[in-house]
Amino acid sequence: MTVATEQTWHWRVDVGADRSVLALSGEIDMSGADRLDDLLHEAIARAGTVEVDLAGLTFIDSTEVPPRDRTPEFHAARAWS
Repeated sequence: MTVATEQTWHWRVDVGADRSVLALSGEIDMSGADRLDDLLHEAIARAGTVEVDLAGLTFIDSTEVPPRDRTPEFHAARAWS
């Protein structure tokens, strides 16, 4: 498990044998876009299937949520299912 804190939000990655879980909490605005994108790509690289847990978020800027078909990697990994 990896845990870290950004300025206004926190993230945790739990890596399992068949999937990773990226749990987000706090408030993610536009300033967190690049870091969130990096985290998603890192999680996909570790495990092909990534579950994103948004339950702990109190706010997420709509620009932070990529379309389902943004990239083949996101679609194939089902990152936003």
